Amino acid sequence: QSLYNDGKGVQFSVQFTPLPPPVKAGEKRRKNAKAKPINALMYIHEENSFMNFITLCLTKFKRVELPAALHRGRLVNTPLDMKYTIPRTPLHDIELQSNEDFAEMIEQVTNTAKAAVKVFIDEIKVDPDNDEDDDEEAIAVSAATKKKKVVCETPPEELEQAELIDQLSLLYKCEDRSCKFNICWVAEAGQHLHLMHQHLRAWAAAIQD
Repeated sequence: QSLYNDGKGVQFSVQFTPLPPPVKAGEKRRKNAKAKPINALMYIHEENSFMNFITLCLTKFKRVELPAALHRGRLVNTPLDMKYTIPRTPLHDIELQSNEDFAEMIEQVTNTAKAAVKVFIDEIKVDPDNDEDDDEEAIAVSAATKKKKVVCETPPEELEQAELIDQLSLLYKCEDRSCKFNICWVAEAGQHLHLMHQHLRAWAAAIQD
């Protein structure tokens, strides 16, 4: 039995957005056309794995034909772009693409009063044939940079984001000596949510927008 929500588990509000349906013969697809999102409310035990979570979602939305695979703990050749948001915290639109991301999400959401999280799943087009080409290109670039030093200037927006991350780190530095984290968001009920670099980066990017 779960420790949360009267034994039902962590509450997941899942929004699945499929790819637009195929265009009929003689018709043109509208620019930026999107299919209507499908929403579902699910309760999942906090000890479930990332892969089990994906399987439960695909079953719920009747899309079990979509391939889902993990390689070294990360999604590969999977037509799903996944992010999560924990209400009433600064954790918004955080990447959910690996076992590590999923474990971090569960840790964060179970430290909130309601143990509730929103997950957004977008179906995307995936071309598995490009993976090998990308690897070869990466190897070629790596070999080239060893022979020749390349001077790169940091874009202004990245400098601004780094400065915002530093400011947020100072602003939310945890002063509670009993807390094991250095940077925290303290929820309304007093729980400490650990702010990792990926969370600060997403927060800084939101401020920039």
